[in-house]
Amino acid sequence: MSVLFGLVTALCWGLADFAVTIVSRRLTAFQATVGMHIGSVIFASILVIATEALGEFPVTNLWPFVLIGLLGCAGYLAFFKALNLGPLSIVSPIVSGYAVITVILAVLVLAERPGPLQIMAIIVVFAGVGLASTEFRSLKLSGLGTSWSRGILLAIVAMIMIGGYVFAIAYFADEFGWLVPIFLVRVFSTVFFLGGTAAARYPLLENVTWSLAIAMLLIGVVETSAYISLSFGVQIADTSLVATIASAYALVPIALGFLFLGERPAVNQWVGITLVIAGLVLLGSTA
Repeated sequence: MSVLFGLVTALCWGLADFAVTIVSRRLTAFQATVGMHIGSVIFASILVIATEALGEFPVTNLWPFVLIGLLGCAGYLAFFKALNLGPLSIVSPIVSGYAVITVILAVLVLAERPGPLQIMAIIVVFAGVGLASTEFRSLKLSGLGTSWSRGILLAIVAMIMIGGYVFAIAYFADEFGWLVPIFLVRVFSTVFFLGGTAAARYPLLENVTWSLAIAMLLIGVVETSAYISLSFGVQIADTSLVATIASAYALVPIALGFLFLGERPAVNQWVGITLVIAGLVLLGSTA
């Protein structure tokens, strides 16, 4: 079951990532991300009301979720700034490695100890994700400008922040259940996004149509479903294993781009895809 939850998480994250990329072609990535967060809050709110999940939640325990929400918001902002400064072919693979941070935190904080075969599978999966996420053709063509070092530094910061953000949601799922951490973190992240938008007078609704608004709300539903699956997964298996399987989400946009947009992955990406599949098979055999 842990493998299934990890794969569902990867599928939902991958679908959301692909959809955000499509929406971002008509809006900005920031608009798409904020819209996704608003959709996530609406969907999670419906679930909270239906399940009465907050019925006995102590208000004194809110402060960690405020900090986690701020961490997630800061991670996304660092990612957007990194995209502006550094080549996409470098920045994107670095940030997609946030699952490595989640696994490291699971080992350090939760004292998880994967077996030798599991460690080997984790390394193979992460190596495959790195290769699949990197398009060396674009890297050769783009070159490196004077701002690339700052872009890469911000990408590393974003990777650490987002990895910590995902780990924190998984960590508190054991204590407060599968829904409450997701709901609270999303609420506070969205509040910080909207507060920053208002302070900067950012034109958040510029070029937004009803169809795009609905699309962003649906993306929020899909992405929230990924976190729900992740929360269920970490309650029955090690966070390090579920997070590793979920990191395969990077393959979903590649597959969808190949099927629907006529994109052609580079040779190294095909190698990466093969490694991820092999690593997942090995990991599944040990779960």
